[in-house]
Amino acid sequence: MEPTGAQSVFVAGDDFPERVRVFIGRQLDRWPGLLLDEERFDRGMLGGWELPESPEDPYPECVTFCRDDAMNAFWEENGYDLDASGEGPFALFFRRHAAPPGAGVGGHWAVTLLTPDEPAVDPFSRSVVADWFRP
Repeated sequence: MEPTGAQSVFVAGDDFPERVRVFIGRQLDRWPGLLLDEERFDRGMLGGWELPESPEDPYPECVTFCRDDAMNAFWEENGYDLDASGEGPFALFFRRHAAPPGAGVGGHWAVTLLTPDEPAVDPFSRSVVADWFRP
């Protein structure tokens, strides 16, 4: 399969884990049957959710989002692409970067939000990126 999707790359501060929880909540508003990392996820699970950062996690430093089982199957065949409804799977990739010793400031997170298409041309991808940046 050819590489698919469009990358939106940005830097986040120490509030990144909480911002991801808020972002997940917005995706639950979008897709009440949300599959987070290919597992059903509901609002009751959000409070105890933590970033996958352990080497034991199947995909550390990544969180994936699908509307339902049908979209997940579509993803397996088509990658990050829009389905017939004009929506598609997307993922948030991240890596923590500690501040250098003696810097006097905290570290940061390098983040890539991979959407089905370029946000400048695709309304669905644009809405996903907007969900991240919405206050």
